[in-house]
Amino acid sequence: MGGRFLIWGETWRRVETDKQAEPNADRAIQAHPFALSRVELLGLLRSLQQSNRLSWPTADVPLAAPAPAAKGRGRKRTATLEPSPAIPENRWQTLHLTLPTYVSDAEGTTARLPQYSVALPEGETEQAPLLELHPWQIEGLVLSPLEAFQLLNSLPLSTVGDAAGDAESFISGDLRFWSHAARWSLDLLARAKFLPGLRVQGETAIATWQVLLDSEVDQTRLQQFSRRMPPACRTYRFPESSAAKPEPPEE
Repeated sequence: MGGRFLIWGETWRRVETDKQAEPNADRAIQAHPFALSRVELLGLLRSLQQSNRLSWPTADVPLAAPAPAAKGRGRKRTATLEPSPAIPENRWQTLHLTLPTYVSDAEGTTARLPQYSVALPEGETEQAPLLELHPWQIEGLVLSPLEAFQLLNSLPLSTVGDAAGDAESFISGDLRFWSHAARWSLDLLARAKFLPGLRVQGETAIATWQVLLDSEVDQTRLQQFSRRMPPACRTYRFPESSAAKPEPPEE
């Protein structure tokens, strides 16, 4: 994703299918109806950090709860909550994601609803709606590569709620996949499985590190990662309007 890592969330809510109807195919990409808003996502991250289930690495997106502020004079004071610090605009961004989507046709209109992430695909029978890939617009918090690496390595490899549909689960399949990949990269670093290299861009040469998979174990592990990569990890694309947005600051 262009050197950026976006964190977004999803929750189940009732959606009126008639509001998701598309009278024509030229309609702009719709917002994901199950995606968490900025307030909802920050609230979830804050609760996870306070329960020690998450280590948040981003200093300019603080997750501390608003502190009560005393207001008034004399013995009686009214407690109010100070507003949470503002989030830098370049931290909250929009992208398009192609997801399995239920499709139904009625009265000349096509209604589409993205499949909830913890739901299992239904068979395409006469009773079940058609399932196809369709783009949706989502919003989330953008992390720099170092911040993303720190977050992924702090996530638990397994939780009580690993089973689909368990209310205790907060890690999606794609986030868990990247967490395992980040830990594998640490293992490769510890074994010095990287070689220096140069990448030429025009008249400029950029120093890089190329991974060295010279053992059967590492090659097999790469094949397993390739086979088990969740489809959602391959379907992100930024809208054209966001191409010029500044990236989050590097540590």
